[in-house]
Amino acid sequence: LGSDLDGATPMLVLEAVEGKTLERLLDDGGALTTTDVVRLGLQLLSATQYLHRLGVAHLDLKPANIMIRGGRAIVLDFGAAQPLGESMSRGPRGTDGYMAPEHERGDATSAAMDLYSIGAVLYEALSRRPAADWGSGWPWRCRRPASRPLRSLIDTLLDPQAALRPRSAADALGRLSDLEAGAGSGWAPPFARPCLIPVDAAPERAPAGGALSSDLPDLEPAERRIS
Repeated sequence: LGSDLDGATPMLVLEAVEGKTLERLLDDGGALTTTDVVRLGLQLLSATQYLHRLGVAHLDLKPANIMIRGGRAIVLDFGAAQPLGESMSRGPRGTDGYMAPEHERGDATSAAMDLYSIGAVLYEALSRRPAADWGSGWPWRCRRPASRPLRSLIDTLLDPQAALRPRSAADALGRLSDLEAGAGSGWAPPFARPCLIPVDAAPERAPAGGALSSDLPDLEPAERRIS
């Protein structure tokens, strides 16, 4: 919100973000519905697209670094962020279970690393299982026909080979938007009103701090059947 780095007392003023982290919400209420996961994915991909257009990768996207407030997902903690293409000369920084294989190896920073992390977050939100369990498949409660296109997109985001993931956050956002609009084969949106975040509008909707504002309904989870 403001800074004074040249004064007698250097100062950096940041927004105080209140709410619950996604990690806390999942612990309190179990998995989100398919509807919630689609909306969460749209917001995270929009914020990440904005960051990538600035030439920055977050590198530590996980439920503990995502605050839910008033129906919007706010990305927190940029302590591990690096410019895209920069080498990890000091080793990889991130959280086990949410880092892509190439991130764990310490390869040069790429947008694909954040896409993998978002896939891990969405897997955890939908399945109620740790992201590290993705390799063992989806639990039976998530194998409903209506959620198949969403599961397929999450699987693509979590592909161990970076080249086989979506080309960019904008690409992934477009695919998820298509699902929400009902374009996916067999997709039956379980919610009435759309909450589409246009790809081209994302940079204007996402403040520099990584928060994404929208008029989405609250993402408060409840013990509801996953559609």
